[in-house]
Amino acid sequence: MGHTSRCREPETWQHVMVRGVSRRSMFDRDADANLFSDRIARSVDRGDLAIVAFCLMPNHAHLIVRSPTGRLGDAMRDIEAPYVRRFNPPRDRKGPLVQARYRAKPIRTRRYMSAAIAYIDQNAVEAGLVVKPADYPHGSARHYARTTGPPWLDRSWVEAYLRVTLEPPSFSPATYARVFGTRTSASARRWFASAMEAPGGDPPSLDALIQASPEHILRWMDEQARSADGTVRIVPVADMETVVECVAALPEEERTRCAVEGGRARSTERILAAGLLRRLSGAPHLEIGSRTSQSPSSARLCILDHDRALTEHEWYRALVGRVSRAILDRCHPSALPTSCAFVSDTFR
Repeated sequence: MGHTSRCREPETWQHVMVRGVSRRSMFDRDADANLFSDRIARSVDRGDLAIVAFCLMPNHAHLIVRSPTGRLGDAMRDIEAPYVRRFNPPRDRKGPLVQARYRAKPIRTRRYMSAAIAYIDQNAVEAGLVVKPADYPHGSARHYARTTGPPWLDRSWVEAYLRVTLEPPSFSPATYARVFGTRTSASARRWFASAMEAPGGDPPSLDALIQASPEHILRWMDEQARSADGTVRIVPVADMETVVECVAALPEEERTRCAVEGGRARSTERILAAGLLRRLSGAPHLEIGSRTSQSPSSARLCILDHDRALTEHEWYRALVGRVSRAILDRCHPSALPTSCAFVSDTFR
């Protein structure tokens, strides 16, 4: 099987994930994590990497990095290979330590970037290793809990983000903890986990979409319906559980109303769930069928009915806009300003 092509744009931030082979521990002791951090620092000093956030967990690591020289692959090899050569001999082991190649997702939106930092910071909390992200010794959260940190940690993105996002604009360890250190909602974590596993980077429309009016969301969905062929994997902007929960929460008279006249008679609940699972969550037909208690072929027909009803029924269109807005609000509870210089300065 061929390797997935990677983004090599020098100015593109990337979410890099590495895992121990067969889920073996990569960092048995504090000294191991410190050695890995030292290899990162050396790569930064050479100009091959810039790093904005990281967390070294016992059996895996998350990094948010970019390579100003476009040498991310070389930089990761220069970090991993010497580390493994130091790690193996004292344990009388041979062979690879890292599972396959590292994974790297290009980051094109502020929403994914901020969610990735929060997710990375909270890894140790979710694992039950610490109570607060700043308590974990091998993550960037402990450095942002201070006004200064190691010279190899690029704090510029985080500090600029907080100054633009907060009212009044400010940066301090306390504001960092409030924005990134608070445990995120279950919907937000589920969305990020699904987006992290999806191939490709985050959709460039995400920042605008999470703040859009229902009518703008509908225009975006119209475009998806025109361009999608039912087989293309869509990068999710919402998680599947939240979609199903929001549709199920509708009043019974809205869920049971027939949305297709003539031919196939399907309830609004069924075609709405299928359509939004496809358009917002990027779910394949097999998964949609499982979550809506029908076959994959019936799920595909429901998606077609959803697209058709969007063009034929104003009441259905309004319902889709309203429910979609509610879903996005649950998955992305902290919206950012819609217009500021920071947008173009950070992701260009």
